[in-house]
Amino acid sequence: MQLFKEEAPTSAKAVEWKQVNLLDLKATNTVAKSLADIPRLDCIWCNAGIGTGPRKLSPDGLDAHFTLNHLSHFVLMNHLLPVVRKTAKEHGEARVVFTSSSLHSSAPSSIKFESKEEINEDIGPNNLYARTKLANLLYARQLAHSVANENVFINAIHPGAVKTGTAPFIRAN
Repeated sequence: MQLFKEEAPTSAKAVEWKQVNLLDLKATNTVAKSLADIPRLDCIWCNAGIGTGPRKLSPDGLDAHFTLNHLSHFVLMNHLLPVVRKTAKEHGEARVVFTSSSLHSSAPSSIKFESKEEINEDIGPNNLYARTKLANLLYARQLAHSVANENVFINAIHPGAVKTGTAPFIRAN
């Protein structure tokens, strides 16, 4: 946040930092509710995530990959999409961006997102990650349909290979 304040001092005044453990859906929901009454939200970038790694469970008893990479963003958007829509209506446009991955295409074709048991199935590190990125894309498509003709632009992007430093965290936990 300090670097942002130094690099964009006038914009930094309009930015509020909220810390949340996105592996904890109850905490994510609490923060999302606290943000739902902000007057304007021009862009939300759902970017948090973990890459490939062994299956772990979140505090909610769900696959940690799926919780962090997809469900936490779903919870945030459930509360913040009305603000995004209001912003687009009052100010001309707004955006939602999901960081997905081209690895979505390697998700097993058997994935249906039908049950907690399916979500918690250990399908291997690469497939756990790919499943979450497929969920991101499908959700982005659904949101795009739901805001058609509202000047809300929904995008899912592939960032390329990025060295994030999360691999040691995944191995350690």
